[in-house]
Amino acid sequence: MTINKKTTGMVGTNSYYIEFEGKGYLIDAPDGIVRWINELKNEGKAIDYILLTHGHFDHVMGLVDVLSLFPEAKVYLSKEDERLVTDNNKDILLSFGIPTSIYTIPSPFIYSDYPSSIGPFTVIRTPGHTKGGVCLYSEKDGLVFSGDTLFEEGEGRTDLGGDWRVLMDSLKILCLLPENTTVFPGHGGKTVIKSEKRRLGF
Repeated sequence: MTINKKTTGMVGTNSYYIEFEGKGYLIDAPDGIVRWINELKNEGKAIDYILLTHGHFDHVMGLVDVLSLFPEAKVYLSKEDERLVTDNNKDILLSFGIPTSIYTIPSPFIYSDYPSSIGPFTVIRTPGHTKGGVCLYSEKDGLVFSGDTLFEEGEGRTDLGGDWRVLMDSLKILCLLPENTTVFPGHGGKTVIKSEKRRLGF
């Protein structure tokens, strides 16, 4: 699997593009992504699916730009995070002193809840950072896109609508993956399950 990564947005959010069986998959859509999406389009690449690991503002604010270029792309999000996208993100932005006028999402916000698998990925439900967080795992390629559930030497915060105990349960699930599984997180650099499992004491 060839992975194209771009880091954009106000808090340095990672987005990933992969191709599988002739279809293009975009994992997360942060603000500031439009230039990269234009580059992909000019290279003849398509985005057929937008897979959101969770609903926090920094992972969804580029949706409008992506859909303006690829209007037929299908958006996937865990249904537990719908209200986060449509309503609660505005409160989060205000708590940081950021005006809600910068927050744009498609209107109406149309998405599909995740099935158990999509394209090359098994969908692992990993609530805790948000109620509807997911990780996207490819056993064949030995990798997982972990969103903001697991980072290199860290894990997601839980003070923006999350739950620490639930997050710990989700991390235990991730740590059951093969230890050589490469982790591609929502922020920062990649890591491997073995290192994070040892750090967490699982």
